[in-house]
Parts: sequence; structure tokens; C-alpha cells
Amino acid sequence: RGHLDGGAVSPTSADLLLPHVADGRIDDVVVVAPMSSHGGAPARGAARVERLLRHPMTRRVEREVAQLRAAGARVVRIEPSPADLAAMGANFMDRSRVERVREVAARTAPTLVPEVAR
Repeated sequence: RGHLDGGAVSPTSADLLLPHVADGRIDDVVVVAPMSSHGGAPARGAARVERLLRHPMTRRVEREVAQLRAAGARVVRIEPSPADLAAMGANFMDRSRVERVREVAARTAPTLVPEVAR
């Protein structure tokens, strides 16, 4: 059997929740999208290429979030901030940056979740 990673279609698959939002079973959705970057962040060189790779994933997440909100869900988006992107560097698969990314994310992640969601 062939298998396809869900990330090949969507970085979050948040749209799969639409039927559950529409029928009232889900009111709140937290979308964790490490491969998108709402608002982006300026970059040069290799980091610019990495930002360009994120762009279509960000657009897909934006569409999915818009659909969920249109169906009545309250949606919180959690994705890398400019500081997180800088810590990740141009190669978001670079394992040598894991500790630095964790340190930065521990500082930035709490600011991404509205007080009402805590």
C-alpha cells in the first residue's frame, strides 16, 4: 500500500475539523502550524529561500483558519514568531539548533495564546 504524509496536502489538516465545528461539537480550535509564519519575517540569503518555502504553507493555514472561523469556531494560531524563525535559521531541519529554538520558543509561545484561552 502507498501512504501519503498528511503534511503533503496541508501543514495542519485543520480543515478536517470543519464538519465537527459545523455541527457544534467543537467551538474552540488551536492550530499549531510550525511550517507557516503569519506575518512572515524579513530575511536575506538562504533564510529568504526558507521564508519563500513557508509562504504557500502559510496561505493554506490562512484558508483553513478562515473556514473554521466562518463555521463559527474560535481559533488560536500558534506558529513561529520572527524570533523563532531567526533561532531556526535557514534550514528548519538543522538539529544543531534544537536547544536554541527551545529556549526562544519557551519565551515566545506564551505570548501567542490569548489570555482567554489559558
